[in-house]
Amino acid sequence: MSAILLALSIVIFGVCIFFVLYRPSKIVVASVPVVGAVLTFLLGISGPGTFLAVINVVWNPTVTLIAIIIFSLVMDEAGFFRYSAIILARRSGGKISYLFLILMGLTAVIAAFFTNDGAVLIMTPIVFSFLKEIKADRSLYLTFLISAGFISDTGSVPLLISNLVNIITAGYFGVDFVQYAARLVLPGIAASAFSIMVLWIYFRKSLKGNFKVSELESPESAIKDKLLVRIALPATAGLVLAYAVGSVYGFPIAIIAFPSSLFFLALSVLRGNVKVRTILVQAPWHIVILSVGLYMILFGMADQGLSSMLGSVLQSVSTAPLLQSVILSGLIFTAFSASMNNLPSVMLGNLSIKSAGNLGYLMPVNVIANDIGPKLTPIGSLATLLWFDRLSSRENYRITYREYSKVGVVITMPVLILTLLVYWLTLIL
Repeated sequence: MSAILLALSIVIFGVCIFFVLYRPSKIVVASVPVVGAVLTFLLGISGPGTFLAVINVVWNPTVTLIAIIIFSLVMDEAGFFRYSAIILARRSGGKISYLFLILMGLTAVIAAFFTNDGAVLIMTPIVFSFLKEIKADRSLYLTFLISAGFISDTGSVPLLISNLVNIITAGYFGVDFVQYAARLVLPGIAASAFSIMVLWIYFRKSLKGNFKVSELESPESAIKDKLLVRIALPATAGLVLAYAVGSVYGFPIAIIAFPSSLFFLALSVLRGNVKVRTILVQAPWHIVILSVGLYMILFGMADQGLSSMLGSVLQSVSTAPLLQSVILSGLIFTAFSASMNNLPSVMLGNLSIKSAGNLGYLMPVNVIANDIGPKLTPIGSLATLLWFDRLSSRENYRITYREYSKVGVVITMPVLILTLLVYWLTLIL
């Protein structure tokens, strides 16, 4: 009976992922997983206890994600990120290659401190407008936009707050902000550096040439609210410090992040210099419902034996020498993230690690694989789907799945393997 229920849950999950990723007939993205979750309950695949377990897992990560994105969008609407980008871009000396390094480095920093989704929402329009200002050709658009989209995810490894994947995994294993950073800051920095390096090599022919720095607008013209721009850096530093201290003392990050984001949102309302409606519309509210629905189905699959089966595979892999175990398990997690999307994939990996006997060194491997591995395919991460949507809906610019995949397949694997090697070095040194 368990095998039949497992098969049914896999079918339900597959159908839900298809509708979530491809959205035929403009179906509301969060509604299908909810229907799937109800079906698993009616079929006896999951029960009331599963729902409570899912709520316990997702409430802190999803509220934290929404809070950080609201804060980042407030600062973006105030002009902080564009102001910073213009100042940095003017230091490129008019060299396209230097402009690439500057903008991709900025994307990596934003991904680390303001989440991968925040980086997509913030940097996609900034990069696009820069390309228009310097009168870039099609190949340069493709180079800069794909690179920014790529680094938005691969740059989200170093901090617990950098990606919903990180927050979910750390919360599931009881890892606080400081403990997470101790394990993954170095691999995370390496992931960003490797991403820029590999993208540079891949697109090197497009990065030749110069542009007129005078074509860029002045930094001051980007500012919509001077006070918010002025306090952006100290506010960010203060929040990161608060996350670190609070998590050490057992406070969920959401308890710090959400009131803080509401404070800055209220401040922007009182000052009246930013479009608050734009911020509220762009915040990913649907992620809450989406997470609950998908995880209800996923936990049901785990209850019916899927996590035990994958746990057995991980146990076998763990008997290999440490380097081989890290690489092989990373490839396993990557295969799931690229094929089913990293949001459900990371939890499947977490459940499997627990089933395998809590192999502690695999937790960071799961994070790395689900932050970097999804770039193999256009459907691997919600941030990538958000990036596609941002380009087509706001910028009226289209990059095809085929164009993306040609880059993703070539770029992702070197960055993934090199980052896993750095993580392995942190384990043995």
